[in-house]
Amino acid sequence: MAVQGFEVPGFSLQSKENSLRCTVNRGVINMAVFRKDQRGAPAVRITFDQSHAAYVQLLDAIGEVIKAPLNSKQSCGRHRFDPTTKRFIDLWNITIEKDSEMVYKITLTDIEHGGASATFTFRAVGGVFGGADPSNKSKDSLLGIKTFVNWLKMADGMRALSYEKFDPNNRRGGGNGGNGGSAPAAASVAPAVASDPDDLPF
Repeated sequence: MAVQGFEVPGFSLQSKENSLRCTVNRGVINMAVFRKDQRGAPAVRITFDQSHAAYVQLLDAIGEVIKAPLNSKQSCGRHRFDPTTKRFIDLWNITIEKDSEMVYKITLTDIEHGGASATFTFRAVGGVFGGADPSNKSKDSLLGIKTFVNWLKMADGMRALSYEKFDPNNRRGGGNGGNGGSAPAAASVAPAVASDPDDLPF
């Protein structure tokens, strides 16, 4: 059941050129890349459906890359069937990579909307670092990708709570506080009582 006013915390990554924002809205995990030198619509849009398939795919890809040797990659993606052409059309692709320095990266490609792509390096945020050496890039990156995994698990667990945001101005059917119900009718008072302030009910 949706909880009005509840919003799942987001996750973000930054690069020199782009900003990645991961959010949950109406039960769906969304990822959007915004160019720092542009405004308006995102350059890359990836939307998971309400099933667990894409979520499980991504977690599996991350787990395999973490256990794999250096210079390893794993990809996952989504497609849909076009009944007109009788073919599958690719929608998006996500690639998880571990480079030669054991640094983890994610590349998101929006195939459906033109094929734009962006790559981000996982790093720990908020001044937190992995291990005793803050200059250790590999431990720092491992902590960053594990933080992303934790967010994915949290987001998936809270998807059902995000189906509807509370909007006090959206009073459906004259509702009470936007919950879809009707406001209670005012109690009727006899004219004689209403005009006599001393006519108390006791």
